[in-house]
Amino acid sequence: MRESTQTNHSHQEIRAKRYAQAMKASGHSRIMELLPLIVHISAEKGSMLDMMSGTGFVSQYLGRYFDTIHAIDKMTGMIPEDSHISRKLECDASREDIADLTCFKYDTIISLASFHHIHPQAFPLCTEEQVVDYRVACLSKWRELIRDGGYLVLADVSAPGQIPNGSIQITPKISAFPDLEAQLGELPSASLFTPKSIGTEPSHFFDEFVAHKSITPHVGVFETELSLSLLLKKAGYTNIKTSVHFVPWHFQNMDEAIWFIHNLFGIGTKQYESTAEIPQELVEQIHHAIEAHLCSWPAGKGGIWIGWKLLYASAEKN
Repeated sequence: MRESTQTNHSHQEIRAKRYAQAMKASGHSRIMELLPLIVHISAEKGSMLDMMSGTGFVSQYLGRYFDTIHAIDKMTGMIPEDSHISRKLECDASREDIADLTCFKYDTIISLASFHHIHPQAFPLCTEEQVVDYRVACLSKWRELIRDGGYLVLADVSAPGQIPNGSIQITPKISAFPDLEAQLGELPSASLFTPKSIGTEPSHFFDEFVAHKSITPHVGVFETELSLSLLLKKAGYTNIKTSVHFVPWHFQNMDEAIWFIHNLFGIGTKQYESTAEIPQELVEQIHHAIEAHLCSWPAGKGGIWIGWKLLYASAEKN
């Protein structure tokens, strides 16, 4: 059992390093995921906590618009030293005493694409009630870290069948974030919002591909707009707003997309430095999973879009 635990921990470290390498090389491909976040945050200076921060992707683009930015993650070593983050707390985001670990109240907590990892250790053997209670307890702990009148802004992969609410209303909001605006090479046109794109299901991609092909087990809990709203309400939040957005990833070509996914999700037991080095069978498996669950489209100004959609929520503490 001890040997198995050590092996799993080693694989988690390898997976984290591969994730960090993918984000360093091509993290900008995910920039569309940030746009619905800025709809829910103020451009006024304040304090922000990047919860379950990963490589600090949120802080990389939005951090400079806050006076203070801290991060919490199990592996803060993935955060670059030159990030906007002034304090890094390495711990599990669901631990009981998380509110006691930092003597700080934040104006905004942002958590991007991580909340699906919050579930009891015995999941999926737990009852639905046990999972709900665990996630409500976690959101309640996060609420203790927010000042009165502050917000939790949460984005994560949605449960299957959630339909995007429409285009992202970011104008003129985006003008308050010039660095982010400058990075946007192209906004998805209305032509991308087709029955094919609406059928994009990252949750299926996780459950039916990543869970079986990643170097580490990937088990996630995915919410609907309604179920996430109920979780936040039970955790004591008010003024809850939810929306589902199509936020595709942009790559120069399919080879870049395949390499990014290979490393971001730790697909396969061995890491490769380019798609040309990945065994053809694995390349075909990744490509098939993209087309089956995410789909791809040519981008108007060159490159390709890979389908992705996320469920967004903002909730106030008062």
